[in-house]
Amino acid sequence: MYVGSKIYPESMKKIILLLAGYTGITPCISAQTIGTTYTTEVQYNFKSSANWVNLLRFETSIDIGKSGRFNYASIHIFKTSAQPIASDWQTFSNIEEINMAYGLAILGYTQKIRDILLFTGIRNVNEDYFVSPCTALFTNSSCGIFPTISANYPLGNYPLSAMCIHLDYKINNHWQLQYSLYNGLAHKVFEKGNNVFSICPSQEGIFNISELSYQQNRTYHGLYSGGFTIHNRLYSNNENGEQTLEEKKINFSGWFYLEQCLFKKNQKEINLLAQYSANLSINMGCKRYTGFGVTLSNIVFSSKENTLGTFINCARYTYGREVSYELTWKICMKKNFNLQPAFHLINNKEGTFSIGMLRASYTFNLPL
Repeated sequence: MYVGSKIYPESMKKIILLLAGYTGITPCISAQTIGTTYTTEVQYNFKSSANWVNLLRFETSIDIGKSGRFNYASIHIFKTSAQPIASDWQTFSNIEEINMAYGLAILGYTQKIRDILLFTGIRNVNEDYFVSPCTALFTNSSCGIFPTISANYPLGNYPLSAMCIHLDYKINNHWQLQYSLYNGLAHKVFEKGNNVFSICPSQEGIFNISELSYQQNRTYHGLYSGGFTIHNRLYSNNENGEQTLEEKKINFSGWFYLEQCLFKKNQKEINLLAQYSANLSINMGCKRYTGFGVTLSNIVFSSKENTLGTFINCARYTYGREVSYELTWKICMKKNFNLQPAFHLINNKEGTFSIGMLRASYTFNLPL
């Protein structure tokens, strides 16, 4: 939402103007927000080792004129164990990645044209796709993006980003269409041989992703969506997650997702979610994925906002099958502070892994 002008402290004005000048954007500046989210989690493999993972995210939004907005977000990752504590293929933690002092998540400009938002710049798919209240609860990476996509494309997926044109069209109160066109290969920031501003269709290909969703806003609300991706390069992905260019060939994947409220009374709510995705173009990687889950909001107790969830999925790779189960409980301790224990049980040909996790997150947003 774009809001009107406000009067800001001079110190804050200087910060905003400095940032705008650095990016070359100096038109009329109105409303801004600065936000910080810190997420930390302790992971424990009941058979062996432990790990501590931290994610810090900064983001700012600067309104330009009546219908424009400059967007920026960065991520910073630190963990104590260089190696994962489990040999799982889907990655049980959606924040765990290699240590990264600085990663660029968003850098670009959004223009509002009636019911359309058009973004141009650096972005990643996690900002727009596979985002819903139910999937946001679970800590498994596959709830954030299906492995038929993340394991098969070198795309702009957390923690990487790529040059992008993103369109978000709100057709009416129920229907929404999203379409994104990305450079076919994502890059890291400040790494030799990498250029996050790269646009090279001839060498790196083009990645397309689109989604049509319908939202039902009745008492028993629901969200139903379907989408597909197209990449004009075929990449191979082995068990270690290493991707190599195999040939110049169209690579296609599709998915369906539903989220349905089964019970709602006052603040209590029970939701069902189901996911299915397939990619039949690849020779190495994830070919099919299925997931089912249930969330119970404020059912356990009502003194604090809380959601209990259970989720099971099956990912079929060309080199084997992985089944993953998660039980998690997110409790809002204070307005901006959440505590979330989770338990993961994972099975693939490498073995069976049982992992306990305790995650905490704190968010601070400052409207200027």
